[in-house]
Amino acid sequence: MLSVVYLASQKASSYLYVRIIAATNRDLEELLAQGRFRQDLYYRLNVARIHLPPLRERKGDIPALVNERIRMLNRRTERRISSVAEDAMAAMVAHHWPGNVRELNNLIESAIINCETSHIRLADLPPAFIRSVTFHRKDGDNERDQLMEALAATQWNKSLAARHLKWSRMRVYRALRRYRIEGP
Repeated sequence: MLSVVYLASQKASSYLYVRIIAATNRDLEELLAQGRFRQDLYYRLNVARIHLPPLRERKGDIPALVNERIRMLNRRTERRISSVAEDAMAAMVAHHWPGNVRELNNLIESAIINCETSHIRLADLPPAFIRSVTFHRKDGDNERDQLMEALAATQWNKSLAARHLKWSRMRVYRALRRYRIEGP
């Protein structure tokens, strides 16, 4: 749970205008009841609340957040990144995002640093991120589609693809033969 509270204060003589925005992933009422959060501070901060679910619960926002971050970084770094490849975006949507939006922002910044073209590809994403993406079987997906998705995400590294799919490496090789799939 992420709660954001907002406080606006102003001094009568127009010397001081203070605005505090505070965020937490803790339940402040529970901390207050346990005596682990100051009551006076809670009532000063608790003016307006906004609940913002974690990124893993709003995967539909990822493309918009990615595009906005690219726009901001283009302006700051004077780069001209224009798009993200479908497989790179699919990997971002499949990720669990334990670091929330900060992790996504850092990922995009890293990709822009590594990107040699105006198009962010899966290969431009950090290897640790690519290894962390787990592909889950969805209804209607067939084995061949799963295999192709995992191979694309791992730049055709069959061992990594097997790990992502939770298959043995031999199952990957047998599926490649069965579907007559050759390397890129």
